Amino acid sequence: MKTLGVKYRSNALAQEKSGEFWVNGKMFGTFIHGDFEHCDVALFVGKNPWQSHGIPRSRLLLTEMKKDPNRKLIVIRPPKVRDCCNG
Repeated sequence: MKTLGVKYRSNALAQEKSGEFWVNGKMFGTFIHGDFEHCDVALFVGKNPWQSHGIPRSRLLLTEMKKDPNRKLIVIRPPKVRDCCNG
């Protein structure tokens, strides 16, 4: 980093968590964490809980929800936003 003169660094996890804290702050005034272990309905907007780190045991939990006819999993996947570099 010194050789290239880079002052800052980041990674995907930093972006995920900073976005999560920002949204929680705007919506609720503080950070909250959903109780996905015991919920009847889970709603995810623009989030992939299978890949992200926001839910402990996410893959096991999502698989359990899928198999339980009394629980619902709703995922809203907005279209990808184009950035200036990808046209």
